[in-house]
Amino acid sequence: ARPGIASWLLDPGLSSAEFFQRRRITDTFTAIEELATHLEGIGGRKNVIWVSEAFAVPVGVGRQEMLERMRRATRALSHAQAALYPVDARGLVGAISFASGKPSLTTFGTVRGNIESMEIVAEETGGRAFANTNALDRSIWSAVDDARFTYVLGYYPSSAFFDRGFRKIDVNVTRKKASVRHRAGYHASPPPAQDTPARDARFARP
Repeated sequence: ARPGIASWLLDPGLSSAEFFQRRRITDTFTAIEELATHLEGIGGRKNVIWVSEAFAVPVGVGRQEMLERMRRATRALSHAQAALYPVDARGLVGAISFASGKPSLTTFGTVRGNIESMEIVAEETGGRAFANTNALDRSIWSAVDDARFTYVLGYYPSSAFFDRGFRKIDVNVTRKKASVRHRAGYHASPPPAQDTPARDARFARP
């Protein structure tokens, strides 16, 4: 059987620092999923500003499991109409040096993987990632400013086949120098079943 997240976390070759780093990654995606579940009850578009340094998806044992956790967190945010704006709490990373012996957690692979993971989650949900900068307050205010000007676009899908597959969304504008941030798509899940009395009662409300 393929090793799971438990094996990945309990690798006997890990240092204590590496163990806690891996644990922070799993806790981060779990917290994002729980937050998205809570935000589902709030209508409209939401911007979530997440200041963290635990976004890197590891290489090797547990990578596929963690990629799936990241996809689940992304799907949950998209379903809740929430755009994630991750801010790298490490600030300006700068040049990366390798210590003698076993590479530390600040190796290039970890740093680059951290930034790439942030960019993927942000792009998939319609947000924007902020990394490699010490101007954390400016990054946060930039994310806040994005909420000032939003448009709600609606459409009817041409296919009525709900197979839970991913449907890509692409939005373009003709205005020059304008940038558009939107979720990458959605999963075509069938609408929830509802019995007739409950449906009639809902439409009967004033």
